[in-house]
Amino acid sequence: MPTKLLEGFGGKLVDQWAANLLTPAFVFWLGGLLAWGDRHPWSDLTTLNTLDEPLQIAVLIVALLVVIATGFVIQRFDLAVLRFFEGYWPPFLKHLRRWCLTRQQTQFDRLDGQLLYEALHLPKPANPAEERQMGQTLTEYLWRGGDRPTPAFLYPKK
Repeated sequence: MPTKLLEGFGGKLVDQWAANLLTPAFVFWLGGLLAWGDRHPWSDLTTLNTLDEPLQIAVLIVALLVVIATGFVIQRFDLAVLRFFEGYWPPFLKHLRRWCLTRQQTQFDRLDGQLLYEALHLPKPANPAEERQMGQTLTEYLWRGGDRPTPAFLYPKK
């Protein structure tokens, strides 16, 4: 009786372990296959049907071994990769991190300015001085004209 219980428990444990280990790897490789299929004709995969049966079995075994190895790697480096994607980079990459953040901030600022002018139906300023003057006028408008009783916003003159 205890041996049957342990055997059943061991079988369930192996099933759960295999599912936890291999599911992320299979999803990863399935996504890679779909991305590859988006750029290449699917008929390239049908060339596997022209191979001899032992060679097809060998290809499938190698593919399964790659998936298993990927599963182990994913499980081993899971926390490190998550921390990397969250922005906790190692100290030797601080210059690359700073460059990426500066570049991203510049892109956001540029996009933010474009969207602001489009949303307010304003013409884009020709130079920084004109943009500064428009910004001051817009700020006064948003602050309800400061000491004015009603806000007055004038579009820039061309």
